[in-house]
Amino acid sequence: MKKDNWGFFFPSNKYQIILLIAIFIYPNDTTAQCTNGVQFGSAIAPTNSLPATISTCNYQTEYSPITSIVAGTTYQINSDCGGYVTVRRDSFNGTVVSNGTAPHTFTAPTSGTYYVHYNTNIGCGTATNCCTTTITCISCSAPVGCINNTAFGSSIAPTSNAPTTISTCNFQTEYSTITSIVSGTTYQVNSSCGGYITVRSGTYNGAIVSQGNAPLTFTATSSGTYYIHYNTNSSCGTATNCCTTIITCTSCTAPIGCVNTSSFGSANAPTNATVTTISTCNYQTEYSTISNIINGNTYTAGSSCGGYITVRSGTYNGTVIAQGNAPLTWTATSSGTHFIHYNTNSSCGTATTCCTTTIQCNTCSIPCTSGDGTGTTTLGCPSVLSGGLGLDGADPIPMDCNSVSTCVELEATYLQLGNTTSYTVESIDYAPPYQFNCLQNPVSVNVDDIWSPVINLPFNFCFYGNTYNSCIMGSNGMISFNTAAAGGASGFEFNDNLPSTAGALFANTIYGVYHDIDPSVGGEVAWELITLNTGCRALVAGWNNVPMYLENSILYTGMIVLYEDSNIIEVYIKEKNIDSYSFIYSDAWNYGNAIVGIQNAAATEAVVAPGRNGLGTNWTATNEAWRFVPSGPSITSLQWFEGSGTSGPMLGTTDVIEVCPTITTTYTARVTYTLCSGTTITETDETIVTVIGDKTWNGSIDSDWNKNNNWTPVGIPNNTDCVLIPVTPNDPIISGTNYNGLAGTLRILDNATLTVNSNNSITVTDWVNVQPNGTFDIHDNSSLVQINNTTNVGNIIYRRDTDIRRLDYVYWSSPVSGFNVSNIPAPIAPGPIFTWNTTLANPNGGQGYWVGAAGSTMQPAIGYIMRGPNSFGNTPTTLNGSFIGVPNNGQITTSISRGSDTNTATHYGLNGTEITNFSDNYNLIGNPYPSAIRASQFLFNNNTTIEGNVRLWTHGTLPAAITSPFYDTYTYNYTPGDYFIYNFTGASCCPATGSDLFIGAGQGFFVQMIDGPPASGVVTFNNGLRNPSYDNSLFYRNANQIETQTNLTNLERHRMWFDIINSDGLNDRTLIGYIENATMGRDSFFDANTAVAGNMIIYSFLQEEKLTIQGRGLPFDVNDVVPLGVHIPTSGQYTIALAAIDGLFENQAVYLKDNLTNNIHDIKENPYSFTAQQGTYNNRFEVIYQNETLSNPDFSFENSVRVTSNENVTVHSTIELMESVLVYNVLGQKLAEYNNVNSNQLVLSNLQKNNSTLLLKIKLQNGTTSIEKVIY
Repeated sequence: MKKDNWGFFFPSNKYQIILLIAIFIYPNDTTAQCTNGVQFGSAIAPTNSLPATISTCNYQTEYSPITSIVAGTTYQINSDCGGYVTVRRDSFNGTVVSNGTAPHTFTAPTSGTYYVHYNTNIGCGTATNCCTTTITCISCSAPVGCINNTAFGSSIAPTSNAPTTISTCNFQTEYSTITSIVSGTTYQVNSSCGGYITVRSGTYNGAIVSQGNAPLTFTATSSGTYYIHYNTNSSCGTATNCCTTIITCTSCTAPIGCVNTSSFGSANAPTNATVTTISTCNYQTEYSTISNIINGNTYTAGSSCGGYITVRSGTYNGTVIAQGNAPLTWTATSSGTHFIHYNTNSSCGTATTCCTTTIQCNTCSIPCTSGDGTGTTTLGCPSVLSGGLGLDGADPIPMDCNSVSTCVELEATYLQLGNTTSYTVESIDYAPPYQFNCLQNPVSVNVDDIWSPVINLPFNFCFYGNTYNSCIMGSNGMISFNTAAAGGASGFEFNDNLPSTAGALFANTIYGVYHDIDPSVGGEVAWELITLNTGCRALVAGWNNVPMYLENSILYTGMIVLYEDSNIIEVYIKEKNIDSYSFIYSDAWNYGNAIVGIQNAAATEAVVAPGRNGLGTNWTATNEAWRFVPSGPSITSLQWFEGSGTSGPMLGTTDVIEVCPTITTTYTARVTYTLCSGTTITETDETIVTVIGDKTWNGSIDSDWNKNNNWTPVGIPNNTDCVLIPVTPNDPIISGTNYNGLAGTLRILDNATLTVNSNNSITVTDWVNVQPNGTFDIHDNSSLVQINNTTNVGNIIYRRDTDIRRLDYVYWSSPVSGFNVSNIPAPIAPGPIFTWNTTLANPNGGQGYWVGAAGSTMQPAIGYIMRGPNSFGNTPTTLNGSFIGVPNNGQITTSISRGSDTNTATHYGLNGTEITNFSDNYNLIGNPYPSAIRASQFLFNNNTTIEGNVRLWTHGTLPAAITSPFYDTYTYNYTPGDYFIYNFTGASCCPATGSDLFIGAGQGFFVQMIDGPPASGVVTFNNGLRNPSYDNSLFYRNANQIETQTNLTNLERHRMWFDIINSDGLNDRTLIGYIENATMGRDSFFDANTAVAGNMIIYSFLQEEKLTIQGRGLPFDVNDVVPLGVHIPTSGQYTIALAAIDGLFENQAVYLKDNLTNNIHDIKENPYSFTAQQGTYNNRFEVIYQNETLSNPDFSFENSVRVTSNENVTVHSTIELMESVLVYNVLGQKLAEYNNVNSNQLVLSNLQKNNSTLLLKIKLQNGTTSIEKVIY
């Protein structure tokens, strides 16, 4: 701003009249003390004898404040206009310190700020011409001058009065070298930054020639090289901003210009601001011809060689238009052809090196290319981006259907907007949405400090809670919604922080950057409506290459963007500098103030970028950007929908949600913005969660699992397929007889159902996943078999039916996790429920007792017993049991224990019932799976922990007359209170039972821990025990399948089942067999112990141990004798009978010997009846295979086989030659085989000795086989 435009600084006519009255009243007062009311200019009191400039344009109607006055110091005030000076202190109209004509000297009585008033005379006359005012400290010593150590810039001393540029970027920390100084010549040194100058000669730190504030004039006292030091003040302050420095010879005459006679190079005068090359090789002995110069345009002629330029018009040696150092700027005074002469200096020196010469039109417009109206932004308009969590809008990685869970987190990224009642400001990446120049709608063209005409917005814009459809732009970098000010002056001066309306600060305005720039000198101010890549629009207001006021070489380029709908405001600063011109202030022009911020309509609230308010530290910036985001109550809401679009189920309203699709599914995020006008806008984005599947049930034909066309793609699933069961009109059913469905994984969706009918199964290689409202219904006697140890999700229903009476107990084990035992017969209330505690003291003085378990959660692999419901009677009724929960799978372990009884001798409890060392070893466990398990494999896997037998309660068979399976004619009743005992010899109860036992799902059973001191251990179940071929009706592989290490059940067996029957037809049974791999000693896998518990019982003996199952070694020897024992609870008539036989006993005679009566009875012919008193008979009966009373066999020499062990094992046969010898360990594993022996003696030298029991199967050449046992 020029001072003559500051009308508000000058007295009005009214003020002048008052002043004249004052002069009239006091015309002859010789002690006049003047008081002016207008302040202009200021200074800090100097501390040395150099004068300090107060102002270069004080009017004799003004006063200037002088700070830092020191008491007792003498100062002199001067004005180059002369006149009268009044000095006051404390305030502008305070106590008079001194007064008099200029120059006026006074001594300060106190320290502080003084006020110097300027008038024309003692009568306080006034004048409005510019006066340079100074203050000098008379009593201060002269300054010692400054010394800088960094050299930059140099020049030859000028020989004419044309200024010579030393440098365009000297720091006020440097010195420059000036050569060819002429003694007695007067020079002036100046800096665009002002400050303090010290001139030295000889060396850079040599003698001081002169010093003072810039511009500094001095007369050279000697010829040679001088050094000019630049500082900010006489205290040698420093600064590192660029300053243009020049030297002028003020005592030299004006140059007359140069005239060269050689012409080279020509050009048309440019019509825009583009630099035009005249020649790439002009010598500094030539001139160039420039045609079409336009009167009034300003041009700059340049040369890459620098030097001196003379511009002439008319002819090559015509009138001098301008002259000076290159580059030379001049304003044309006429149109036509001009001639530019190039020389090395103002003395018209010459050189013949190639120089590139140019001309530029400074006042012409800058050529530019208009934009296409399309902008780009990453965020600034309402938008939403949906995708996988942390994937920046990308879809989640496709999921394999084999994953147990297809759950994934989705994320919506969107612009979160608040109401415009308040804002936040944030620094953002510098990425302007559009170009700065050539915007479609120029405003404030060549006019400074003015508001534009009204700009009608093509959209409503909300600002501080109000809606606007128009605005105005200010020349100095602002947008306002105060459209009433359109076309008026905008002012420029402010010296306050927002919020404020002091000076030229305005309410309801966006500032970015607001500072004093001057579009009247050059640059562009314009706006354009653009469409963004997001689809919404924005208003772009740009200030491009606009010069700073006064320092026009410093340019500003910036942009304000108003975004449609979002009401976001962005400010982009490409280049912002400080106008360092010091006209009246001690620092930069207009204090260097600049603002980036916004202010509301009442000027009570403002949000300003950090460090960018009016009174902040002066700053510069390049490529800086700020965003003002409405931060009042949210106008943004988010919703997630399943499916493409928003017609599907609404899933959530949070930025991140978890979804669990089972098939490929699209999800839609919708963001709604409620604008201040009450209207709403919505943005949506979709993301796809891909589930890679194999087989999906479609049920297009019927419910039969086993039909190809019921599946998509066509074909029945195999054991590697991911099987998906969705909701269809026909739910799938696995039916038939012993049909086994297959799946790699199985997933059942909400409201879908899969049923496995009785006596069928499904085998799943990996996991099962049943969604919360899905149904997986497995009926009685059916199985769910799984191969791999994977984790299941979701509940199945496993049904188990059994026929019982009210007083019958059922042994249960849960095939699912977390199931309440009392809910098995739901909705029917159960009878009493117990589980077994192995070491709990019982009433018989032993250990092992029942513990109530009603209402408890069934633990995996633990057995429970439940009595029939009270609602049942004595007639068998079907109990429909069911289990609901996650199906158990994989390895499951459960603890077992044993008590302290290790007494192997016969002993009795407190009630007289027999107790054995195994009585406190019983553990009630159970099948933990929803499928049958193989008992033989289970026993083998746990052979180091438990005895080789399992015991199942045969709860469902009632006492009834049944046909004897052996005699066909003899009838008796089967005892319902007995246990079904199984080991590798066979099943104690049931001759028809196969060689292996398959324990049904839901079945509890007893095992015995191997005897020893009190201890605990674990038994382990795994998926290797499961197979769809296993019979699951006795309620009594593929990947990772665990195979049996030896064939446990395909053994040679020869067996007899003996019953004892009382007069009521009730019976008990024992099993005796001759079994491959059994020995004549105690074998865990082949022998099962028992004890007399008070009921009628029959058992065999092995030494002193009572056995309910006894497996004896092969080969069979007709001379073998097996003792039988019985317990008779009541005196009377009893019968011992054969229930069944197999193997060699189909043809082998079997006799029952009664040692009491010496009777030998052919038990195969008919049962043996006897009378006995109550008691236990351990020696009365024997099973033999020859009737000694029928014949006396001849004496003969018999062959004998024996085995000895020392360093080696040696086998001897006394008569017969041996054919082969097979060696086994007690687990039945073959260790060695010797064939074609053909000898009576064989040394087994290659056996490893480890003090374990070995079983030798020795076959003689006569066909006889002998089993021998040896420890080696």
